[in-house]
Amino acid sequence: MPASQSGVTAAMADTRPGSSGWGWGRRWLLPSLRAVVPTLIAVILMAGLYSRGGQTVLDLSNDNAQILQNMEASVRLADIGNRMQGLSARFNWIMVLKAAEREGIDVGAELEKATAALDNVIADMEAYRRAGASTEQIPAINDMLNELSDYRSAVTWVGSMVDLDYPSAVAYLESFGQVFDRVQGQLAQMVSAHGAQARQLAAAAAHRADNSIQTFLYFAIAMSAGVALLSWLIGRYQQRLRVDTELLQTQVDLRTADLQRANSELAASASTLSRLGHVGRELTATLDLGQVCDALAQSAADLLPTEAFGIALLNETENNIAYVLFNLDGKPFPNLPSYPLDHPTSLTVQALSYGGDMMVLDQAAAALAPSMQESGDARMASLIFCPLAISENVLGVLTVQTRQPNAYGPREQDILRTLAANAAIAIANAQAYRQLGTTLTELRAAHTRLVQQEKLASLGGLVAGVAHEINTPLGVALTGASFIEGQCQELKVRLDNRELKRSDLDEFIKIADEGMHVVLTNLTRAADLVQSFKLVAADQHSEEAQLIDLGRYLRDMVRSLEPLLRRSRVAMKLDLADGVMLRVAPGPVAQLATNLVQNAVIHAFAGVAEPTIRIHLPAPSDANLPVRFMISDNGVGMVPEVAAKAFDPFFTTRRGSGGTGLGLHIVHNLAQAALGGDVELQTAPGEGCLFTITLPRQPPQRMAAAG
Repeated sequence: MPASQSGVTAAMADTRPGSSGWGWGRRWLLPSLRAVVPTLIAVILMAGLYSRGGQTVLDLSNDNAQILQNMEASVRLADIGNRMQGLSARFNWIMVLKAAEREGIDVGAELEKATAALDNVIADMEAYRRAGASTEQIPAINDMLNELSDYRSAVTWVGSMVDLDYPSAVAYLESFGQVFDRVQGQLAQMVSAHGAQARQLAAAAAHRADNSIQTFLYFAIAMSAGVALLSWLIGRYQQRLRVDTELLQTQVDLRTADLQRANSELAASASTLSRLGHVGRELTATLDLGQVCDALAQSAADLLPTEAFGIALLNETENNIAYVLFNLDGKPFPNLPSYPLDHPTSLTVQALSYGGDMMVLDQAAAALAPSMQESGDARMASLIFCPLAISENVLGVLTVQTRQPNAYGPREQDILRTLAANAAIAIANAQAYRQLGTTLTELRAAHTRLVQQEKLASLGGLVAGVAHEINTPLGVALTGASFIEGQCQELKVRLDNRELKRSDLDEFIKIADEGMHVVLTNLTRAADLVQSFKLVAADQHSEEAQLIDLGRYLRDMVRSLEPLLRRSRVAMKLDLADGVMLRVAPGPVAQLATNLVQNAVIHAFAGVAEPTIRIHLPAPSDANLPVRFMISDNGVGMVPEVAAKAFDPFFTTRRGSGGTGLGLHIVHNLAQAALGGDVELQTAPGEGCLFTITLPRQPPQRMAAAG
């Protein structure tokens, strides 16, 4: 953890001596509790008061509703009782009128009216039973309804009998006279019961209201006391809060200043890290040593106090270390120095064997240094020499110098250490790339030499075969010419001795004619062989595109291979269409076909009884399509592993027998690079090989331009 961050962390704990984190929390916690607890008590009291008052209001509302219900039931029952009493008086009045035989009174009609009123009373009592009667009242109401129903039936019978037998009707009706009395009495009891219950409910409600008033009074007293206590505590808390706020503000100011310093350092570190990351990407993006050194010099100047900057690379071959870059005040330093590794005073050499990862010299150490030649300026007051190393491999030394005293602290050393690590990787990559380029150039040159040797070896084989083949007709021709010369000498002697006969002359002419025929035939054969070889040998080194008849050209090429084929006892079958014209460089075509035939003769026919090579050129269906011809054999074929590498350079199955592994590789390069076409191989063990060569009608642009 950086020192600034640890200081900030320590400052955040507490700034007053003798205090701790728990003490700081207790000073804040206790005043808070003193304020919060009374507040909670007051809230609880208010909640209880609210709950109690709400329950009281609910209970009083229920009591009032029940009282009103009882009063309503009493009024209804009293009304029914009064109507019952009126009905009893009405029935008695009707009977008295009938007994007095008052005229103008329709007793039947009056009884019907009284009966209708009785029906209303019965209906009201049934309605009360359904809606307002209590469980205890329902049996009594049922009895009263039964008695009233019986009474009504009696009134109906009396109405039908009053005119016929008045005394019997009256006597029968009087027997039901006590019904109204009993019903009225029961109704009066019910009214009285409702009244008593209403009075009890009213008394209970009054008592509950008294209790609620007392409870409200007690709660009000408690609330007043709580509010007073809370006000006192709040005052104390505000006083303590002011003191703690002032103290906290002081602490906040101190910590804010520390955090600002830490943030500034972090921002600077982040910017430096970002710059270093960018420098690393810049360095590894190029493989040119000069660009790497220039980028390092610029990066050091951006990130560090730098008035002198140098990069020296180790050369173990010459046993020295030499500067490849040294800038002084932003300008290249002339005459870059070089020091042997056993130099006694060179700071650069000392840095290679220094025990630490870098050698840092301040002003005093720089003044006592044995030699200041690396600085380029004796006034440099701060110097750093940092080895450039990857693992244990030391590549050189990087130096940064300035005239400012004590300019390179831990931060600057970390920056330079990171810069040196990136520089070592970039320089190693550049050196490896340079070595790789040199190696690649050498490999290409060796490949070219091997290809040329393979071409010459192929041509040499042709020369040997043709020379052997020419030797026979030339020998026959020489023998014939010598024989004719001898005959000529004999003819001359006979002519000089005047012994020549006509028959001798005729025989000489005959012998001379036959001999000249033999000589001319064999010389013509030798000339044809020489011409075919000359054509193939010249075309193999020709890159000029020509318009050729491919079938005729392949026949001429095969003629030059006849000695090789006869010597190897390989049959050649040609199936070549005429008139297949294309513009192509004949040299690569001849070399391609020759290499395929020679490769088949050398590799294909081990153990094959009748080895045969076939060249097939079909007539194309379209004159604009590429031309294809096939060279195949009935040899042993190839396994898939060998076929997959057949065109690879230096791959051969006969390396112990002098094979170079370039024959088919040259074929592949000729088909694609020189001719702009392609070559494909189809093979299987025991089924021979089939090479399909595809050639464009027109040569590639490079060859066309050359033609």
